[in-house]
Amino acid sequence: MEQKPLNVQTVSIESLVPYWRNPRKNEVAVEKVKASIAEFGYQTPIIVDKEMVIITGHTRYRALKELGYTEIPVIIADLPQKKAKEFRIIDNRTSEYATWTNDLALELKEFSSPDFLDIFFPDIKLDPDFLKSGDGKQDNIDQVAADLEKKFEAFSLDRENEPKITIPCPHCAESITLLKRDILNEKNWN
Repeated sequence: MEQKPLNVQTVSIESLVPYWRNPRKNEVAVEKVKASIAEFGYQTPIIVDKEMVIITGHTRYRALKELGYTEIPVIIADLPQKKAKEFRIIDNRTSEYATWTNDLALELKEFSSPDFLDIFFPDIKLDPDFLKSGDGKQDNIDQVAADLEKKFEAFSLDRENEPKITIPCPHCAESITLLKRDILNEKNWN
């Protein structure tokens, strides 16, 4: 299927219409999304159809309204009504198949605020020393990894046997070796 360029337009938030039969309950998630938007800004546009009916982003819509946004960029999808209905369900469902790896423990260690972590991971308690340590203590990493594995059905990856690639750094041209799966996570390739 050929991908058309995204149709991104800034519109009045009042022009958006929540789908009348949205199959997701999102009341609990609104406060968490508000915290995320307050911290990082509005980074993931709501997707609407040509009549401005929300396809995906009902929780973001409610959070943005409660935060007082009046105009926001949206993606206007060029989908037939039947496909928009299907995408509404599939987009929400696909995230439920993802699981966490133990790398999450290392990522959480680098968060700037343990209080902010409590909003999104209230069931995972990190030792404050774990967050302060620049390189993390192995026993703390192992404990958090074990907690994550138990809570989120995470799994450990054997990084030594993962496929790697050596490429020139886009900034200094020196050779760098990355795990192939980490290439997609790199943000500064321009």
